Amino acid sequence: MQSAANATTAPTKTGVFGQITSLISIQRIGLSKAWLFVASLLFASYVLRMTAIPWPLPRDATNYVGIMVAFAMVMLAGKPRIVSLYVFALLATLPSVLVSPNVEDSGLRWIGWALLIVAVGPPLAGQTVFRFRFFLLMIFLAFIHLASIGSGILGAIGIQAPGGRGSFWGLLSHSNILGTVSSLAAIDSFSKWSSRDTKLSKNLWLLILLIELSTSVRAASRAALLGSFVCGVAIAYCRDSKSKSQMFVMLLVLTITGVGYQLVRESEHYSRAENGSLVATLASKGLTNTREKLWDDRLREFESKPAFGIGFCMGAKDGMRIRDDGFMQEPGSSYLAALSMSGVVGAIGFLILISPLIQASIRLTQNRYGSEPPFFAISSLFWLIAMLTEGFSHYVGSPLCFALFLWSGVAADAQTQFPNQDPLKARL
Repeated sequence: MQSAANATTAPTKTGVFGQITSLISIQRIGLSKAWLFVASLLFASYVLRMTAIPWPLPRDATNYVGIMVAFAMVMLAGKPRIVSLYVFALLATLPSVLVSPNVEDSGLRWIGWALLIVAVGPPLAGQTVFRFRFFLLMIFLAFIHLASIGSGILGAIGIQAPGGRGSFWGLLSHSNILGTVSSLAAIDSFSKWSSRDTKLSKNLWLLILLIELSTSVRAASRAALLGSFVCGVAIAYCRDSKSKSQMFVMLLVLTITGVGYQLVRESEHYSRAENGSLVATLASKGLTNTREKLWDDRLREFESKPAFGIGFCMGAKDGMRIRDDGFMQEPGSSYLAALSMSGVVGAIGFLILISPLIQASIRLTQNRYGSEPPFFAISSLFWLIAMLTEGFSHYVGSPLCFALFLWSGVAADAQTQFPNQDPLKARL
């Protein structure tokens, strides 16, 4: 793989869906059929977790098969280079298993989590490994565009797929997942809208953007909407001076529209509140921190065992949303989950594992990527914000956990081999 200094620029497609199709081009990614099969198997195992697709086998077992096959392929055929810093960071989370009151179950969960991180995250590096991860990121991006658009259309006509949970889940299995991925897709659409040249292309990407934002608003994930807004500001900041004013106006219009729509929905939902006014609506939810109790529980757990935590994926018995077997259902924050489950030692390891996202975000704010930053860099900011109120980072079965460490792995390799440019604009 060529370095950024001598990378050769390759022609890219410029149609409305041209970039998405080029992202998943076998010729462009340069993977063999065996690698494409393994990537598709791993991705399909998480699609089963994202959607309510009927499946005769246990989803957990299918998920673990995909992870183990990907891990074996990377280790045996990927010719990887071990990055010691990230390996030690991963091992720093291991003591949380040993202190767990349920060592066997916590150990099995940690093993699956560790295998996933090694397969798609930053502990391993190399040309083939990077291509494998980049292909996974591209098909993930294509999938979330389709899922967001499809869910938005279903939402507009008042229906959604059976078997989901939450306020509005559309085609997926949970509203939290839909809110996150639709916001992520909207970030990519906003970036593409801002960089298109023809009026037709810009209008079509604007239509896609509006559908995906409406999907995110319906899913009612405020953290995801905040993340998409911050990333939108970052995209506008990086553009040339001619485009900035237009983009900031568009951001303002989209924000006002989104907030207004959300207020109307909440006003309808809380119309039976005591005084039934819009002020009461805002007071009842819009300005309420619905994660506060969860955060208090995590901090209390951390204070009880600050060094190594209370145990991997475990929660205190008196904590909110803890199962009967002691395993946590909803931490309320990925950062606080790392503190409570694995203590200071494990939390430091976790921060190192996601540090490529932090580095990519810093490069983005420094405008190191130029006027059209790559999507993995733009969306790195999104993941860092989403983890403030969503606790998906330590749950190997969560599609968002998979995506988080996939992004971190791509960012780690891209910053080494393409430090200041989009890998799509260089030959992989």
